Amino acid sequence: MKVLGLVLTLLILKLSVAHAIPETGYPLPGYPETSYQAAFQAHVMPFFKAGETYRFKAAGGLLLAGIKFVHPNNGSTPASTIARKTIVVLPGRSEPYAKYAEVFYDLYSLGFDIYSYDHRGQGLSPHLSSRNEQIGDVDDFTNYVDDLETFTRDVVQPDSRGSLYLLAHSMGGGIAARYLSEAGEASGYTAAVLSAPMLDIITKPYPRPIAKLIVGAATKVGLGARYAPGRTDLNVDLPFDQNQVTHSEARFWMSNEISREYPDTKIGGPSNRWVYESLVESPRTVRYMKGMVTPTVLLQATEDELVKLKPQDRGCGRAKNCRVEVIEGSMHEILQEKDFLRDHAFRVIFDHFMAN
Repeated sequence: MKVLGLVLTLLILKLSVAHAIPETGYPLPGYPETSYQAAFQAHVMPFFKAGETYRFKAAGGLLLAGIKFVHPNNGSTPASTIARKTIVVLPGRSEPYAKYAEVFYDLYSLGFDIYSYDHRGQGLSPHLSSRNEQIGDVDDFTNYVDDLETFTRDVVQPDSRGSLYLLAHSMGGGIAARYLSEAGEASGYTAAVLSAPMLDIITKPYPRPIAKLIVGAATKVGLGARYAPGRTDLNVDLPFDQNQVTHSEARFWMSNEISREYPDTKIGGPSNRWVYESLVESPRTVRYMKGMVTPTVLLQATEDELVKLKPQDRGCGRAKNCRVEVIEGSMHEILQEKDFLRDHAFRVIFDHFMAN
């Protein structure tokens, strides 16, 4: 009977793997047609604000900001039964973990415990530019990798329950790929999903070699902490039709609303040094992925305008146990896309983690 009950629970959860809040919203008591915006504020934000926040000491003594959502030990719901599994969520460049409030909400509803943190230089973690706190800067890309190692070892592993999984987007995906490649079987993660991982950035309007020459020269003469050419502060009033990351107007609104509600988390474009570090380290990460043994699914956005797809194919092909799942028609932010694209991704994530 216990086995049958578990099977039924998994079937129910599998059928419900989708958006908790659709882009059109859903009815609330007294409101027959409620918008996504109203539903997000009524349900997701109270959940998010109830998360447990903390700081942990990273390389160089920086105190990075984190958050976790842990099911109670005495839960009797199907979700609390599945919650013997824990997911670490890594945001992308410039993204605060607050932007993942809906992702946390959905994953927690599926029964997973959730841990996340803001990368150094962004979100609620210390911003690294003394010139302008919106400039996305970093001293060395490998600092990000060290931070993930510290977070996994010191924060998550002592308290996590059951299998440990890694869900990482964009820059977070590049960091995760590097960490998993270097750590090998000692990574601590049972399985991973990399969403549109940053394994090489698109440098338009400059060819890659010219872009690398420009930002490398700027860094060498002491301008590394300044904005890379053409980059500016975050524009929260950018029209939807000018965005490069999502087809979902509802979730585009959500992202800007998070920036307004948490103004200290705003990050604009990257610095010269950040771009140079990315251009140097991304090809190394692709080469190192031959050491990645963790079962991994790489979610690939076919309409990505920020990161290149061919390095994703090469890196995943080098890894011992990696496959590419194409999200046809998706722009870069797969986890903030339109419902049918996001649902595809979430079903892949759920199936992959439940199978490992």
